[in-house]
Amino acid sequence: MSSGSELTGVAGWAVNLMETLGGPGAGLAIALENLFPPLPSEIILPLAGFTASQGSFSLAGAIFGPRLALPSARLRCMGWASLWGVNACGPFGPGSR
Repeated sequence: MSSGSELTGVAGWAVNLMETLGGPGAGLAIALENLFPPLPSEIILPLAGFTASQGSFSLAGAIFGPRLALPSARLRCMGWASLWGVNACGPFGPGSR
């Protein structure tokens, strides 16, 4: 029985994704959270630790999978914003000085 079988909604989806893909699944869930804010990292990150504790993947995967996904998702958002002519970094962005 998988640990995500009793969970529904976003929590069930996140656990099933992490059980299937392991640490990269946790990273993918966090990358999607950066692109689609209604996916709460407050649910995804604790479930990454829970899923790792069930033996689906390692603790290192639970820590480093999401950590490696964050910069790539943020760079994508900044790239889209620059295509639309929006300064995604606010006062710290390019051309702010």
